[in-house]
Amino acid sequence: MDIHGKPTGRRSRPDAVHAVVVHEGDWWEVTIPELELSMSTRDPEMIEAHARSLAASVLAVLPRRITVAVRYAQL
Repeated sequence: MDIHGKPTGRRSRPDAVHAVVVHEGDWWEVTIPELELSMSTRDPEMIEAHARSLAASVLAVLPRRITVAVRYAQL
């Protein structure tokens, strides 16, 4: 919003984030570059849910407001 309380057309928080995933041994390392966050999980089926939850908690929004695009990278 501008100084008069009108929307400027820009969002102050992303509603979509990218999760870059690298598999290392038993762990999946997940980085969310837009938010400079990282986390690890042993359950590959939970990568998107964990990334969404982490981003939502940092951005102080409900997890359902966050869309996660997962990209698997090679070491």
